[in-house]
Amino acid sequence: MVTIYNPSGTDIQLAPEQVKAILKQHEEDCPDCLGYYASLDELADKVRGTTNWAMGSVFVYAQSIDRFIVMKQIAPSSCEMLTISDHGVHDVLTAYRFSQQELVSKLQAYIDQS
Repeated sequence: MVTIYNPSGTDIQLAPEQVKAILKQHEEDCPDCLGYYASLDELADKVRGTTNWAMGSVFVYAQSIDRFIVMKQIAPSSCEMLTISDHGVHDVLTAYRFSQQELVSKLQAYIDQS
């Protein structure tokens, strides 16, 4: 059973099974708890909110099934986020080291790639 954290009550555009499949494509497992966020601003604020996320924490923003960001914490005791969009893997970002606007801009650029 998957636990969904959805603080804004946003419509879920990318079902948990789809998030799991995306992570699996990149040889990553998917935990039983997913966080969904209504905007890139909300997602960035959340991932920047601590320097030490639980290993495997997953954060999702999706405009649609074809326009999304999935961030997964991948290193023990850190804020290292594997960042995936519909264009594939982009980078491992240390989220708290970015300003809010820098991180939002970077994530938006990943979504906007053509």
